[in-house]
Amino acid sequence: MFRLKTGKVKAMEFFKGIPGFIGGNMRYAILGLFFIFFLGCLSIWHSYVQDPDWSDARKASYANSKSKDISFNQKKFDRVLEEKANREKEYDSPLPDLEDIFRLKK
Repeated sequence: MFRLKTGKVKAMEFFKGIPGFIGGNMRYAILGLFFIFFLGCLSIWHSYVQDPDWSDARKASYANSKSKDISFNQKKFDRVLEEKANREKEYDSPLPDLEDIFRLKK
């Protein structure tokens, strides 16, 4: 275990004592690492959400470029609706008489 001595502390003695200190106080070491990780995540969140680099003009031009790219294909939409209606009809139609493979009906 690392003991704090008065006077000069040699660098090798200090670094040899670190694993013993961390091993004895593992919960504090993990708590410290979690706290550092949390602060890093908080700074990333702040930089991307609270303080974005885009100006209002750039945001408006991006929104305009995305709205121009949207196109509605009426023929494709009608084809999908027709296929949906066909599937509904097929589902609602009665099943053909199938052979009773388990011989449940007598």
